[in-house]
Amino acid sequence: MALGAINALHAQGIRVPEDISIIGFDNILYASAFEPALATIAQPIAAIGRECVTRLLERISLPEKQGRGRFLTLQKTLQWRAKQARTWQSKVS
Repeated sequence: MALGAINALHAQGIRVPEDISIIGFDNILYASAFEPALATIAQPIAAIGRECVTRLLERISLPEKQGRGRFLTLQKTLQWRAKQARTWQSKVS
């Protein structure tokens, strides 16, 4: 969606990142190849997969222990790839 937003902004004459900053989510493959490179939030996909398999195996082996789901928060990271609009930089510096 972020890449589509960048294309739509360019079509309207809005420059990214000079006029506006866009940050994506999920650290997709094309984020680093796109111009300008897209800053994105990366999720720990391998850790999410491991946790899902662990919980699935628990449910299969102990079906009588079905109850409310457990919540788990995993660390996400912000992948900076290109300069951001000046107003954004001043707020995070």
